[in-house]
Amino acid sequence: MSAIWGLISKQNRLSETTVTKMKNSMSSFKVDKYQEIVREMVYFACGQQYITKEDYTDSLPIYDREKQLYFTADCVLSNRAELLESLGAFYPHQELMDIGDGQLSYKAYLHWGERFVEYLRGSFSFAIYNAINSELTLYADHFARRYLSYYQNDDILCFSTLYQP
Repeated sequence: MSAIWGLISKQNRLSETTVTKMKNSMSSFKVDKYQEIVREMVYFACGQQYITKEDYTDSLPIYDREKQLYFTADCVLSNRAELLESLGAFYPHQELMDIGDGQLSYKAYLHWGERFVEYLRGSFSFAIYNAINSELTLYADHFARRYLSYYQNDDILCFSTLYQP
């Protein structure tokens, strides 16, 4: 389980001050690992807590340079074995076994596209930004157990699974 947050600017380069404020708002939470991606107009972050053994190897957020995709996840999947079996025909077995639920969800997204959440069971929220068409898509699990909010003004869109950022 983790917390995710981020910013996307439509017109201007993100200021270091804005990114720092958002990051610092997470300082009071227990986080085992913090990772972020900061590009000119995109900031994606994930503060992870180690709950399962796979959490130690999960690396989020993801930036896929070739596809121009940003992906971050706050998730604990309850059908991991089923997903491993379904995706096993498309990815090397060891590659899937060594990744966390967030990265496994990204592989599911690459395989099934926007319908990937139909194959997931558990608690999750995802943010996926396609920089090619400037489209942000937010997903929450079927029961919205993982809170995901967003705010938008003329230039900035921000999202988070916690209220503070």
